Amino acid sequence: MTAPLLLGLQGLFPGHDLWVDANSDGYPDRIDVRIQTGRRLTDPSVWAGIINLCARLAAQVTALQFPLVVGPQRRTASGCRLCIHSPKSSSGPMAEMRRVDEATVLVTGRNGAAMARLLTALALAVPEAAMPQGWERVVFPAPQSQWQVWGHGGRLLAEGMLAEAALKPQDISDSTPESPLDLIDTDALFFETVAGAPRASALKLTIHIDTPALDGAVGRALAHLAARACLESTDIRLPLAAMDPLPGRGTRIRVIGEAPLPGAPSLQRRGNEIVARGNGRRLAAALESWQRLALPAFGEEGGRMQRQSAKIERTRGLLEASSAEGRLAWQLAASAAGQGPLPPMTGPERRKMRRAVQSLGLALPPASPREALRRRFSWPGEDERLTKLIREVPKGEGPCQGMILVSRPLEVRQALKGQWETILRQKGYAPTLNVLNAYKPGLSWLLEVVAPALAARGGVDRIELAFQPFHPGPGGLEMESRWLQEAFPGPDLVAVRLDLDPAAVTLLQLADLPETYRLRVWKNQRLAEEMTFTPRFSRVAYLPQVLENRWAHPAAAGVLLTGSRGVLLDVDLPTDREVFWRRFQERWLAQLVREMDRRRFALAASGATAFWETLCLELTLPESDVRLGIGRERICPLEAVHEDIYFGLLDFYAAYQQKHGLGEHLHFGPILPKVKCRQGVRPSARLFARAMPCTEEGTVLFPGQPATVWGIDHKVRRVVLFWDAPGIPSDQAEFLAVVARSWGLPLAPAANGFCLTIPMVPSKPVSPEKAAVPEPPDDRRLDLTEVEAWIGRLGKLPH
Repeated sequence: MTAPLLLGLQGLFPGHDLWVDANSDGYPDRIDVRIQTGRRLTDPSVWAGIINLCARLAAQVTALQFPLVVGPQRRTASGCRLCIHSPKSSSGPMAEMRRVDEATVLVTGRNGAAMARLLTALALAVPEAAMPQGWERVVFPAPQSQWQVWGHGGRLLAEGMLAEAALKPQDISDSTPESPLDLIDTDALFFETVAGAPRASALKLTIHIDTPALDGAVGRALAHLAARACLESTDIRLPLAAMDPLPGRGTRIRVIGEAPLPGAPSLQRRGNEIVARGNGRRLAAALESWQRLALPAFGEEGGRMQRQSAKIERTRGLLEASSAEGRLAWQLAASAAGQGPLPPMTGPERRKMRRAVQSLGLALPPASPREALRRRFSWPGEDERLTKLIREVPKGEGPCQGMILVSRPLEVRQALKGQWETILRQKGYAPTLNVLNAYKPGLSWLLEVVAPALAARGGVDRIELAFQPFHPGPGGLEMESRWLQEAFPGPDLVAVRLDLDPAAVTLLQLADLPETYRLRVWKNQRLAEEMTFTPRFSRVAYLPQVLENRWAHPAAAGVLLTGSRGVLLDVDLPTDREVFWRRFQERWLAQLVREMDRRRFALAASGATAFWETLCLELTLPESDVRLGIGRERICPLEAVHEDIYFGLLDFYAAYQQKHGLGEHLHFGPILPKVKCRQGVRPSARLFARAMPCTEEGTVLFPGQPATVWGIDHKVRRVVLFWDAPGIPSDQAEFLAVVARSWGLPLAPAANGFCLTIPMVPSKPVSPEKAAVPEPPDDRRLDLTEVEAWIGRLGKLPH
C-alpha cells in the first residue's frame, strides 16, 4: 500500500497503442491520443504541464499530425482522449484523474499547481508503467504528492507518494550567444550538438510562462511549438515549461501577458531570450507562423511553405549582399544614393536591373559584351571505322572466325554482322562472326553467346562464372570488381533463360585466370563445357589539366579475325564515347581552363559567383537503350556518359579551385549535359559556354555582417518578419527596399532595420487516418521538388 505510483501514459489506456507504427518501418510515426482542454482553461501552471506532456508525446515518434491539443468545441479523431478541465474553485481534491471509459481519461482539480505536477509526472514517467487493475480515480487530496487510487464501489486500491521517473537529461550550456540570435535559425535557437555524438541533437529550449493567465490559443500554439522542436531532437530534458525560469537550458521563450507596444512585434529577441508579448489570437498566430517557418514540416505542409522559405533566404542574401542578387541590389542602391554610375551588365542581371532602374528613376547602363565559347565536332563512328578495317583484310580462303566489339544495339549489330560477313565472303573466306556490344561486353557475351549455346544443349545442372580481379595500377579509377559489375545482371538473366534456380549459378573471383571470364557448365554432375572471353579496354588520362597520374580504363571496341593461316586482323578501337572524351579533355577543357585563368582574378575581385553563366554540352551517339527486365536495370551507355560529363566537371572544378586557392563563393557555373540516342547518324558533340560577365563594383562597400530576424508578428493571413541589418547606410535603406519590391520582395524600412511581409498559407490539419502513408516502392524516383526538400532537411542535421 505504500509503494510509489509510477504514472504511465500507456498505462492509462490499456489495450490501446498510443504510438503507432503506421508505415510498418519499425518506428512509431503516429500519436493516437489527443489532449482536449476545457472552455475556460487559462491556468498557466496547467498549461505548463500540457506543454511538457506534448513534448514527451512527440519525442516518441518520427512524424507529427497536428493538432495534438484541441479546444472543447473540436471533435477529436478516433483514438484516445486526455481531457483537462480548468481548476475549479469548489471543494474537492487538489488534483484528480478519472477514467471515463477505455479511451477517455479526465484530469480535473481545484489547484492548478497540483494538476500541473500530475501532468508533468505523466510526461516524466516510464510510458508503459501499469496502473492498478480496475482503477477508476487517482486522487491527490494534498499538494505534497500524496495519492490515492480508487476502484469500483469506492474501494481503495493503493496509496502513497508520487514517484517521478525522469528521463536522463543532457547538460546544455546556458551561454550567451556569440552573435545575435536569428529567430529563423533553428540550429542556433533550439538545438545543440552533444559532445562525442555528432549525429545527436539536444534540445536547449525552455518556456517560461510569466503571466497570471494564459489564453487557450496561446497555450495550444506553445504546446505545438514544443512538440515540433522535440520531434527534431534526439535528446530532450523535461520539464521544459514552467512558471519559473529553468536555469542552464539555452534559449528561453518568456511569455508575458502585456500587449506589445504600438509598432512592436509580438515575438522579439532579447539576448538569449525570446519575449512573447500578448495573450490572444495575435500572439497565438505569431507563434504558429514562427513554428511553421523556423521548423518546417516535411511532406505536403513543407511543400506549402517552400515559397515563404525561398523569400526569406532571398531577403537574407539581399540584406547581407551574400548573393549575386544582393550585390546587384547594393550597387543599385549606392548608385541611387549618388555613389557612382552603374556598371555595364548583361544576361539575367541586366533583366533584373531593368526592372529596378525604372523604380529608382535611373538610366539603364550599356550592356557589357557577351563572351562565349562555341565548339563543334563530328567523327566516323565505330561501325564506320570497323568496316574500313575489314575492307582492308587481304584476300584468302578457308574458314574465318571473328570476335568484334562495337557499341551498337543488338538489331544494328546483327545488320553489321551480315554486312561484314558479306565483305569477307567476297574476299574468299567462310566467316563465322560474333558481334558483341563494346559497352558492358561481359553482359553481352553472357546473353548473346553463352545463354543461346546452353539453351541449345539443355539439361544444365549448374553454372560457375569465374572472373579476374581488375588491377588498374597506380592512379586507376576503377574498382577491383570492375569485370563483375560489367557482367551484372547477366548471371541472373542466364538462370532465368535456362529455367535454373539462381543459386545454381556460382560467382568466383580468381586471380590466376588466363582469360577475363571463364564459364564452366555441369550436366549430370559432370563438367560438360568450358567457355572463356576477354574484353578489350584502353587507358586514358583523367583530367590531366588539374590532376596528376589519374587514369581511366574505358571499354574499347575492336576486331579479332583468325583464319587457317593465323591472325588476319587484331585491332583495338576507341569507342565513340572515348573519342568524345579525349576531344573534350585534350582540347575543349584545355580552352575552358585558359579562359578561366585569364578571367580568374577579375572575377574574384568583382564579387562574381561563377565563371560560366551556362555551359551546355550536347552529345549525339547511335548507342543502346534497352531494358533488361530485372527491376529498372537497362543497357544505357548514354546515361553513364551524362554522369561522366557532370561529375567529371565537378571533379575538375574542385581540383581547379583547390589548386588556385579560390573561395567557396566562386563556382564553376551551371552544367547542362544533353545526350541523345539517334541511329543512322554520325556521332557528334557541341560545346556552348557563355562566360559570366565581369563587372566593376566601384566604391560599393558590402556589409560583411549577418542580417538576422529579431522579431515576428502576425496580421490577417500575413506574417511580418523584422530584420536588423547593421551594415546598411541609412541613406541607402529606402533605395534597397525599392529595389527589393521591384523584384517581388515586399521589404520596407523599419525603425531597427527592415520588415518583410509575406502571406501565410493556412495549415491543413491531417487526421491520423489520412496521415498513414504506405511504404514507398523500391524503385521510386523523387521529383526535383522532393530532392530539394530532402537536401534542405539533410543539410539541417547536426554535422
